[in-house]
Amino acid sequence: MKWTRIDLAILLTGVVIALVSSRDYAGGYNDGSRLATVEALVDQHTWRIDDSIFFNYAEGPRPEVWGPIGPSPRGALDKLLIEGHYYSDKPPVTAVLMAMDYQVLQGVSGLVARDRPEAFCYWMTLTTSGLAYVVAVWCVYRLGCRLGLPTRSTLLLTASFGLATLTPAYARQVNASIVFLAAATVLALVMVHVSESGQFRSWRWMMVVGGVTGFGYSTDVASGLILLMCVGLWVFQGSGYRLVPLIAFGVGTLPWLLGHHVLNYWIGGTIGPMAAVPEYFQWPNSPFTEKNLTGIGPGHPSLGAFVGYASRFLFGNKGFLYHNPELFLAIPAFVALVRTPRPTRPAVVALGAWAVGTWLLYAIMSKDYSGYTVSIRWMVPTLAAGYLILAIRLRESPGTARDLAVLSSFALPVAAYDWWIGTWTDSHIPYFHAWTGLAVLVWLGSSTARTGRWPWSGSLARTP
Repeated sequence: MKWTRIDLAILLTGVVIALVSSRDYAGGYNDGSRLATVEALVDQHTWRIDDSIFFNYAEGPRPEVWGPIGPSPRGALDKLLIEGHYYSDKPPVTAVLMAMDYQVLQGVSGLVARDRPEAFCYWMTLTTSGLAYVVAVWCVYRLGCRLGLPTRSTLLLTASFGLATLTPAYARQVNASIVFLAAATVLALVMVHVSESGQFRSWRWMMVVGGVTGFGYSTDVASGLILLMCVGLWVFQGSGYRLVPLIAFGVGTLPWLLGHHVLNYWIGGTIGPMAAVPEYFQWPNSPFTEKNLTGIGPGHPSLGAFVGYASRFLFGNKGFLYHNPELFLAIPAFVALVRTPRPTRPAVVALGAWAVGTWLLYAIMSKDYSGYTVSIRWMVPTLAAGYLILAIRLRESPGTARDLAVLSSFALPVAAYDWWIGTWTDSHIPYFHAWTGLAVLVWLGSSTARTGRWPWSGSLARTP
């Protein structure tokens, strides 16, 4: 690949945003729990977080490692009590990767978390969430190039994703959501390449697809399991129902699946998620019970309660669509794309099904809208599916660029506010619903006036 000035500008812009976005403290229990494990693994050679600066039950947390609000004097609450010691409730594979990152930083700079907690938080955020942001933005840009979009459309797609969605807000602090999003954008790019070049029978490419899918699984087992099934079916169907490509795909996923479940069993004595074991949350003054833990049976007493909760997943104060209004355009685009045969249709169906499946699964199994966070964090990785759909729609119907520009212009101030308040917050932009509603109305009106048809008509005729 020959690098152009635009390539370098996109990459440099992503790096600058990551550098500016990364914070030098833990913003909540989620990232505090992850950072505690990383410190414990490298500096104390244990999975136990009892003596971490982010959590010391006897002395309380060190204030300089927390943000303005900070946790309770009990330290990070995202923890498990197992045989008298505390452990993080987060997936272990990502903790190992972060610990390797910290080990390298320590070897190069001599950084020790206990001595320089602000530097530790900043560099861990930058080299995980910040790096994931750069990778995700770069992959969306390369997706537009791979699909042959005009330069202006490719830049619009990239700017919309990198500036006018939740993506920059999740670059601010350590979290698994943006790491999974980076993996999902890599996967979307690879799936488009395989689909359009007919590489389904290449065991090398199938192992790459499996490896990226397996990595996603290790960051979020629930959504990752749905992704595993959807992509596995895509491989099987695309290869003409041959076993060799499917086996290669499985081999690619294996290290990540084994790594997750072996470590999970070693630490918590369970094959399933440790955070789904109620007994591990029975520590003094624990706020977690079977009534509010995600993954402990269906979370709703009736069908009506479920429908209301699932709707607020998308349209409430933390609603995923309300924080990413560009996806309102992806819905009719998805309908149009699946109705017309093309090489990329199976990939669109697979990733679209993953997005819908993630929404439904977490709507069924959760009760708290993903906790203390700016939006529904479980849905953030599915932005990759939405922008794959938008990218293909831009190629098939160039006039879609105007619709994307309209929605992105309304989304930009929302994304800027989300970025300002950061990843872990319960604050929301004033008049949020009215602003997003206005964005959708302006889009519907301008699109209908320009094309003479309703956006949900499903037609794939090339628009002017």
